[in-house]
Amino acid sequence: MKDLVISISKIFDREKIQFIVVGALARDIFFEEKRIKLDIRTKDIDFAVLVENWDEFNQVKEILMKEMGMTEESGKVYRLMHGSIPVDLLPFGQIAEPGATVRWPGQFRARMKVQGFQEAFDNAAEIILEKVKVRVVIPEMLVALKLSSWSLGASRSKDAMDIRLILENLKILCPDLEDDFHKDENEALFEKYNNNEIGLWISSFGSRIQTLLGSGELSNYLKNLMSSNVTLSNLIRDMNEGNISGEELEKSLLAIVVPLKDGLIR
Repeated sequence: MKDLVISISKIFDREKIQFIVVGALARDIFFEEKRIKLDIRTKDIDFAVLVENWDEFNQVKEILMKEMGMTEESGKVYRLMHGSIPVDLLPFGQIAEPGATVRWPGQFRARMKVQGFQEAFDNAAEIILEKVKVRVVIPEMLVALKLSSWSLGASRSKDAMDIRLILENLKILCPDLEDDFHKDENEALFEKYNNNEIGLWISSFGSRIQTLLGSGELSNYLKNLMSSNVTLSNLIRDMNEGNISGEELEKSLLAIVVPLKDGLIR
C-alpha cells in the first residue's frame, strides 16, 4: 500500500497535481510514523485532488491509467482499481457546486459533500515516505472530515471507530496539545472530566479543529451537529460498532465524546 502511495505521489508531483491523502490511510500513515500499533489497516487509498472542472479530473484519471495500468470501476466515477486495491480520487475546489457539493456527472442524484477539504488541504502535513514527500491530512482535520462523513451515513461505524482511535492516542499523535492547556488553569473542566487529563487534551483538540476550520461551512456544521444529545448518543454507539456492553464502556466512550463536543462548540 505504501509503495503505491509513493508511486502515485511522484506522478502527482511531476504533473503538478495538487493533492492530499485522506481517509483511513492518512490515519495509518500517522499511526505508523508515531509507532502506534494498529490491528486493522485500511485496504483502499483515498486522494483528495484539487481540480477546476471535470475535464481536469478526467485527465488525472487518464494519467494514472496510462502510467500505473489502473482500470476504471463501472458506476463509480471517482474510483480506479490497481489490481485489487481501490484508489478513490475525491475532487474538490472550483469543481464543487455551492454548498461544497460535488455532483457526479451522468449519475442521477449522485453527489458528495466536500466541505472542509480546502481547509484540510491548506493545513496538510508533509510526511516523508521512502524519501518522497507525501501530503497527508493532519489528525485534527481528519477527525473533522470523518465527523462530517459519519453524520451523513457514509460508513458510520467505520468513521466513528477511526475517530475513537485518534482521540484515544492524542498524547502520542499530538504531543504539542499539552501547550494549549494547563491543568491548574482549567480546574472546572478537569473536575468535569472526572480528573482525567485526557479530557483536557481532547477538549483542546476540538478547539484546535475549530481554529483550523475558521468560520467556514464545516465549522458551523460541526457545532450544530455536536450540540445534539442524540448525536452524542449515536456517536458513542457507533464508536463501539453498535455494541454497548456495560456501563463502564459507555462511561469511557462518553469521556471521549463530551470533551470533543466542548472543544468544538466552545
